Amino acid sequence: MTRNLLAALVPSAAACLLLSACGSTAPARTEIAATPDTGELALQPLPPFEIDPKTCTMVLLTRDTSGTRVMAAFDAPAVGRIRVHGTTLNLPRAEVSGAVRAGQSERQVYRGEDGSVLISDVRFEDAGDPASGAMIRSGTVAYTAPNGETVITPVVGIATCGAAP
Repeated sequence: MTRNLLAALVPSAAACLLLSACGSTAPARTEIAATPDTGELALQPLPPFEIDPKTCTMVLLTRDTSGTRVMAAFDAPAVGRIRVHGTTLNLPRAEVSGAVRAGQSERQVYRGEDGSVLISDVRFEDAGDPASGAMIRSGTVAYTAPNGETVITPVVGIATCGAAP
């Protein structure tokens, strides 16, 4: 069912990239091309990661033809993961509001000790059985760096519990 959700949301290349990061017992072999750091604040592609089948996760991709994986939110521990300036950040969740699906809320705020703020603001669309997760057809990810510079990226994605099939 998760694969059907992805097919409806993003181009097939992006779906393959997302699924390569989820639920396998062997390390993912997908290579992420190095993104040159121009000094400008931008959300960079997240490298592949394992998803614990006992947790719930939200994965967000850019809402463009590239379908780049730019954010992951986990419920245990409750952190939001992004990559900026070549560094992967795991920021602790500080606030939630809105509807809840698969252990994730429509609006989640994450705060770093350095003053950085990450906000995911999405709208869930049930995937048939609410227990199986939700599609995200629209949303934004906003990251504010410690210096106050902010980047906002339109996203799509999924929220699901357990590893993707």
